[in-house]
Amino acid sequence: GLIGALAKKGCQGVVLTEVTSKNKKIAGFENKKILRSLRNDFLKPVFLQYDYERAKRLAGKCQIIHALVEPYAPLAARLGKGKNFFVTTHGTYATLLFDQPLVGRMVKKSFKQAAKIFCVSRFTQQEILKKIEASNNIVIPNGVNFESWQTDKKIKLSGRKTILSVGALKPRKGYHVAIEAVARVKPRYRDLQYYIVGEQKNQAYFEQLKQLVQDYQLKDNVIFLENIP
Repeated sequence: GLIGALAKKGCQGVVLTEVTSKNKKIAGFENKKILRSLRNDFLKPVFLQYDYERAKRLAGKCQIIHALVEPYAPLAARLGKGKNFFVTTHGTYATLLFDQPLVGRMVKKSFKQAAKIFCVSRFTQQEILKKIEASNNIVIPNGVNFESWQTDKKIKLSGRKTILSVGALKPRKGYHVAIEAVARVKPRYRDLQYYIVGEQKNQAYFEQLKQLVQDYQLKDNVIFLENIP
């Protein structure tokens, strides 16, 4: 959405994505699939150097370097030397690498080098400031293209009080907190239904959530769904 909006404003650029990315086209910008694995081994020096060598020619033509995913901040900082370099940060994911020995120092250094750290919420900003001293941060909430989320499809609910969460089942999403909250309000709203829609690959956390549902006797109130349109 951000890239599409920039393109509509007449900006030109290139988006670097992972070699395994399934995105074939990014509206308005050229897409280059050259980056090594983001989560597993891209921060090993050999892969960081590999990405830098492949990206530096493309970055040379740019006035602005923007890391839209936090772990790529060290690479973006290096590519953005002498340019305007920015990094956007999301939720608790922003500081996941801060406490790792070598990687943490690299990420913290790159954050401090940024012309601005864009935080999508005040919570994200506070999480970052717990880890580093940085005055180069600003809160800019994510924008939404309202029209693209409209539908003519009628959604039928059961008539019961209904809560919906959508997102991968990960501890940092806080589903364990939400389930406890459902248990607390159930005496007042006995027909409450809480739908949790999201990827269930984190089996340990998924089992933890199911155990909470059992412990709080919420099997008729909490519904887990995955892989739905």
